[in-house]
Amino acid sequence: MNYKSYVSAERKHKRRFWRRRPSVPLPHGRDFGMRARTSRGTLRNKVSAIGFVITSIVWGSVLVFHPYFRIRHIEITGTSNIDRTALTETVETALSRTRFRFIPQNNFFLLDRARLETVLKTKFPIETVVITKGFPNTIRLGIAERLAFVILDDGKQYTLVDEEGIPQKTLRPVAIHERIERASTTMHYPDVPALYARYGTYPVLYDERNEKLDPALAQSVILIYSYLGQHTDFATHHFVYPQNEYQTLLVVHRDGMTVAFNPAEKLDGQLETFRNAWQRELRKERTKDIRVNARYPGRVYIEEGSNETN
Repeated sequence: MNYKSYVSAERKHKRRFWRRRPSVPLPHGRDFGMRARTSRGTLRNKVSAIGFVITSIVWGSVLVFHPYFRIRHIEITGTSNIDRTALTETVETALSRTRFRFIPQNNFFLLDRARLETVLKTKFPIETVVITKGFPNTIRLGIAERLAFVILDDGKQYTLVDEEGIPQKTLRPVAIHERIERASTTMHYPDVPALYARYGTYPVLYDERNEKLDPALAQSVILIYSYLGQHTDFATHHFVYPQNEYQTLLVVHRDGMTVAFNPAEKLDGQLETFRNAWQRELRKERTKDIRVNARYPGRVYIEEGSNETN
């Protein structure tokens, strides 16, 4: 064999040596160590998963059931006539209940704001309520009261009455300056700005009958007051329920005009008719001492004089 043949054979031998050899399955006995390592890895993963689940349950139980996160402080703002004590008791009662018989509702993290808002709006005259939380055990209620009260004037004293005609609290006696003498007749003219400033902007009703306020009449006053304030620039001063006029509710403008509605009939048509007439013609007459009859839907009468607004 010459030198070139020897070198060529040696190179072929090296290439065959470094070439990847096919894997040969090991005998059963030699695979035991690998399977043991795999089993230990699987067991370790299972133990870790179980430990994670147990830790999560323990921490979840602490966050849910620990007294530190139980709501104990209730802060209320925005109320003027709603009894705060009754409001607080209602909140505490709602939070004292449980869900699924064991999950507390008074937990800081599980507070159901929508449910609490529904409870409050159902029981109290509330327009909106904003519920916020203060860590770790405080809730704050920002309340805007719904217009559901009337300041009833019986000629002797003012009483706050709700929309069902039920007296809520006595405000103050009628002042001397609220009685005006004209032609040997004592007229009553409530000091509405002073009442608004002290008790809130609720409609003032002077009831000449001096009887218990009927719920339908109270709701009519609230409806008319809200409608005129939202859809017109009619400056309502106060309402009068005359003793000698049948089914008539008077609205007195700040500048002297008086408008008559019929609270025993549907007010939607009467109010819409008056709104149209007010925007077209009646606004110009607001400073005159006239009486407008809006008791009939579709037509408005000016009772003093011969003018008529269609």
